[in-house]
Amino acid sequence: MPFSFWAIYMATSTKIWNHFNTDRTRTANHLEGWHAALNRSISRPKPNIFVLITEIKNQQQNFELDLQAQKNGNLKPLNKMKFRKLEERLKNAKDR
Repeated sequence: MPFSFWAIYMATSTKIWNHFNTDRTRTANHLEGWHAALNRSISRPKPNIFVLITEIKNQQQNFELDLQAQKNGNLKPLNKMKFRKLEERLKNAKDR
């Protein structure tokens, strides 16, 4: 007998999915953005494995450079201003 959505919902702890009291990412948008950027950089629907490996190595190198820049204080903010303002509004609303 398949479970209904509500049966699973009632059996699941809200700690698993509720992000009210967390400061962490609430969505998977950053992963979707990375995947879209990877697809754009390869620009082929089905790349061969060597093209894929080369691009992932390039992205790893860029990531390491960004980490080093962040350690040196030279990295721009990761989030757009409108999202930083939204986060601040959400934080203020939670603190009330």
